[in-house]
Amino acid sequence: IVGEVGVGYSALYEREYKQLRERASLANDVFAEHTIQVVNQVDILVRTARGHFEQTRSAEITERFLMHLDFPRHTIENIYLIDADGLILTPWAERAKGRTAAQRDYFLFHKNNPADELFIGPVLTGQVTGKKQFRLSRRIDRADGTFAGIVLAPVEPKAFSSYYRQLLETKESIVALVGIDDRKIRARIPDADPGQWDAQLESPLWDLLKKSPAGQYRNTSSIDQ
Repeated sequence: IVGEVGVGYSALYEREYKQLRERASLANDVFAEHTIQVVNQVDILVRTARGHFEQTRSAEITERFLMHLDFPRHTIENIYLIDADGLILTPWAERAKGRTAAQRDYFLFHKNNPADELFIGPVLTGQVTGKKQFRLSRRIDRADGTFAGIVLAPVEPKAFSSYYRQLLETKESIVALVGIDDRKIRARIPDADPGQWDAQLESPLWDLLKKSPAGQYRNTSSIDQ
């Protein structure tokens, strides 16, 4: 009888584990699609702001345009224009005056890279907002192709984590949005501790991704065990 109970328990566990994997796979697909939609939406706004500035070459006119631009404030805190020296041009709020982004990773990337690429930075504490956000940015060029600055949109990690929370079945579930190139967290449930946003995530995931673009594995989280 003990043996039969053991076999029954094992079969039940395997069935539940299979169902859990199937639900996790489905959730991953939904989360991936949501990520693509949000990034594309932010990129459209970044391109729109850049296009308006390139047409007018006026930070003041562009700022008025951005003030009336409808975009999801729960996702994007604001849209910033930054000149070739790293100074914030818009929004020209008191808290932004004199601020420089000259040493920030996103600014240096675009300054040293003439290609029109979308840069998705790690989560940093904003100089203006004081919030933990990651930035999506593109380069602005002058008419002769030289570097004129960047346009940048800080994205709230909670735009992703709040969405995850709506779809997760239990409070014990874990979801993380992680950059492949830098291996740093962009969003997570449960929230990462303040010191973990800038840490590179140690995981067998990186070796597994070399073999397959998708899959499943079990591992102890290096973030909270």
